[in-house]
Amino acid sequence: MSATTLCIDFITSGRLLGAGLDSNPDVWDQALGGPDWPLIDVRGRRMRRDYGLVEVSFEKWDTDWNCINASVHVHRLCGERSLLVPPEVDATYGPIEPVVAFAEVLEGALAKGALVELIADRDTELHSRYWFPRSEVIASVQGLGHDVPGSIWSAGRARDAVNWTRPHT
Repeated sequence: MSATTLCIDFITSGRLLGAGLDSNPDVWDQALGGPDWPLIDVRGRRMRRDYGLVEVSFEKWDTDWNCINASVHVHRLCGERSLLVPPEVDATYGPIEPVVAFAEVLEGALAKGALVELIADRDTELHSRYWFPRSEVIASVQGLGHDVPGSIWSAGRARDAVNWTRPHT
């Protein structure tokens, strides 16, 4: 397995190792390798847990923390691997390569029945964005203005994902 497989799995399901927007912080910790792994940033009713490759945001509703966003930040893989790849991701997907070609991920996602739409942003020099409506994931792909055009920058799923499919003008 690989980062390409991880991206295909996330893009087609909107989940990572069983955790998704319906998961609380404890479920995310268990899925990604324990409570000692993430950097935790709490500001009022908002909490961000940064697991390196994966970042998850929560909002406190009454007494419970509810997941509002989960993102796989592939661009971070160019850094120190041991600080970026959560233990459970490493155990499940094996060696994680630093660059993930969107064409390979798209081929795998389409083979799994995914639908995809290009978001018609005005400026695609830096990034092109693709919407996967079944999983409600948006993938951001590096444009010609980056070192590795055509590679995935990040993929994310948010509670308000439909709002993010509007073109940037």
